[in-house]
Amino acid sequence: MIFRYWLLLFLKYIQKLFFPIEVKHPGKEINFDNNTHLAVFLNHSSFIEVILAGILPNRALKQLAQKLIIPIAAETATRPIGKLIRLIGPKILPISRRRDHSWHGFMNAIEEQDIMIFFPEGRMARRGGVDKHGKPMTMRRGIYDVLQAFKGKNMLLYYSGGFRHILPRGKYWPKFFKKSYGKVEIINVDEYLAKFESYKDSAQAICEDLLTRKQNYLDSLKLR
Repeated sequence: MIFRYWLLLFLKYIQKLFFPIEVKHPGKEINFDNNTHLAVFLNHSSFIEVILAGILPNRALKQLAQKLIIPIAAETATRPIGKLIRLIGPKILPISRRRDHSWHGFMNAIEEQDIMIFFPEGRMARRGGVDKHGKPMTMRRGIYDVLQAFKGKNMLLYYSGGFRHILPRGKYWPKFFKKSYGKVEIINVDEYLAKFESYKDSAQAICEDLLTRKQNYLDSLKLR
């Protein structure tokens, strides 16, 4: 745990020194209180997103070092960046991106005290907001399963302005002192799920809602 905490601290100060991030959020600090155990990240665009450790206070980093659980694509887990990500938390678990034994194993591994960081798009956006096959980005239905697992909790929803301008796809060295933007919203999971109970396909409705939220935030950045 001590090693993971120091690694997160190292990432925090790398961000503070080289990668300024302007984040709009409620309150003075972004923290994981006793009822916030899920962080959902919208607009996954670059592996350099690990520097987001820098926006958290030290006590939140201690919590992550002890309780963090993240699903990571099996092919990413074997790459250098994947090996780094697997060092920051006790339960960084490879999955196949399908609803198979790896997904069910991951869901069964969630415990009451865990803090999950989840990327509902399930893959990284390329230039133009498409996936590696050139198709529009969508939210995967797995987010519905995750929300069910965190009933009674709060969700920290992080809207990312993107990090491709810092570490473009295919590059191995980031661009320093490039500003990034983000926004944090705290949502009660039970209240959020209740909004979609009347829908014929609640999971799909939630996917569409998150996609709309992401696009609205990205559109707002263009007005700066």
